[in-house]
Amino acid sequence: MIRKLISSLQKPYPLNIDFNRVLPFILAFGFFISIFLIIFQPFGLNNYHSPDKTLQLIGMGFIVTILLSVNLLAIPKIISSVFSEDRWNIGREITWNIWLSVTTILGSSFYWVLVTGQTVSAAYIYRASLNSLVFTLFLTPISVLCVMSNYIRSLKRKLERAEEVTRNLQSSQTKSFTHPLELLSETGKEKLKMPVDKLLFIQSCDNYANVVRQKNGSTTEKLLRSSLKNIEEQITFTICRAVSPIFHCEFVPGSGHNRQFQKLHSFFKKLSYPHSRLP
Repeated sequence: MIRKLISSLQKPYPLNIDFNRVLPFILAFGFFISIFLIIFQPFGLNNYHSPDKTLQLIGMGFIVTILLSVNLLAIPKIISSVFSEDRWNIGREITWNIWLSVTTILGSSFYWVLVTGQTVSAAYIYRASLNSLVFTLFLTPISVLCVMSNYIRSLKRKLERAEEVTRNLQSSQTKSFTHPLELLSETGKEKLKMPVDKLLFIQSCDNYANVVRQKNGSTTEKLLRSSLKNIEEQITFTICRAVSPIFHCEFVPGSGHNRQFQKLHSFFKKLSYPHSRLP
């Protein structure tokens, strides 16, 4: 149980400290705090009376903005080694969120003491620390829930993008296989037309290109008076180059076409061209 928890906390998590994204959030949050306190006046503020009350509440939002700016903009620059994208994980994100909450609450509390003229005594500091501890214990499960929810949504988005990319690749491969391949000689007088999936490889033979393909269940060869560079310029699908041959990458090891590659490899053993060799 503990190992699973530690393993979960060590999973990578995206680090969001981009200036262009964080600054608007800081300004909007500070403005929201001021408007919220002025309109609803929670935490007994409705019982507090002062001619400067509105300005003091606006100042609360300003203090929150300053505290968040220091935490989100300055600290990551000062200790950049800690805020590394490669080392950031779920555990650090949760701890960071709790730190933001506690420092904002403590800073706001001391601001309110200063502007209202209250005496900062040991008893006040004790109560403020105790309230911060209770508030931290209250925020911890909320922070964990928010971070894990964002983590799951992020994984879901990445999975959806991966599935979309896979579908697009499969669709592209299907279209390329159904489209006929047409190769021309350098003079343009010779032409060879075949389905893409029937091509095995193309090999250089002096001033010719030897096109090895499957036709009617057997392997056949066709010589075109052309260089491999000219052939490459006519091919639109992905190819693999060895010293001389051009391979269709869909028929190399690891691509799932093992039987096709075995046929290709067996056929290659029968060849003895001095100009080419298997990689």
